[in-house]
Amino acid sequence: MSELVVTTGGASSLQSKIVYAEHLAQAGLLPAAYRKQPANLLLVMEQAEALGIPTMAAVNGVHVIDGKPTISAALMSALVRRAGHKLRVTGDDKRAVAEIIRIDDPDFTFRSEWTLERAKTAGLAGKGSWAKYPAAMLKARAISEVCRDACEEALAGVHYTPEELGAEVTVDPDGDVIVAQPPAPAPAPVEDDVVDAELVEPDPQVVEAYLTDIATASTVEVLRDLYRSAAHDGVLEQVGGVITAKVAALADADMADTDNSDAEEETA
Repeated sequence: MSELVVTTGGASSLQSKIVYAEHLAQAGLLPAAYRKQPANLLLVMEQAEALGIPTMAAVNGVHVIDGKPTISAALMSALVRRAGHKLRVTGDDKRAVAEIIRIDDPDFTFRSEWTLERAKTAGLAGKGSWAKYPAAMLKARAISEVCRDACEEALAGVHYTPEELGAEVTVDPDGDVIVAQPPAPAPAPVEDDVVDAELVEPDPQVVEAYLTDIATASTVEVLRDLYRSAAHDGVLEQVGGVITAKVAALADADMADTDNSDAEEETA
């Protein structure tokens, strides 16, 4: 996982931050939570300062779930390592272990272990990203748990990953969060005299346009943007599964290319 670089430039006064947030919020490539939402951007800018990371690192790595900021396991790892502590992570599809040795306490090892059995007991395994990328999800849980235990001060008050607060997350094969959706609210009780509103079906042409864009997408980054846009346009139910399947297909293709290259080098 990459190291973070602290930057100190940029807006220093509240007014300049507000102006910056208002301009940045117009960017169409922002995640849906920040697009045309300067107040949300201002909040994440403050969170970036607290964590000591660039604003865009926070925009992509901080997810607000039910009003609470969360960060990915990858960002937790970078923050802990930047603080000088040693973090080691090992694992596979059935078990993951994360260990931290603090720089100020080198004789003690903090340890967290997550197994597939533990994930099943917690009601996690076998669905969503847990079904597709169990190794990545097990490592993420082990990392977040050991980081909270060993290096709480390095996390600047942001102690949980989106998934730990109940969000529905979609990850790539490396475990990086592509999108985090807040948990669906419980349905409100329906009074006997209330007639259900007619469900509005998405425009078939819009869905077809998304399917065409997904079919021609060649990178995970493009698929991330399509996923966010689909959520914003209300067609995620129709195309979300196709997007995640395409992400997995690209990952498998990259892995096959790597294996072929290694084989050619050995033959040569």
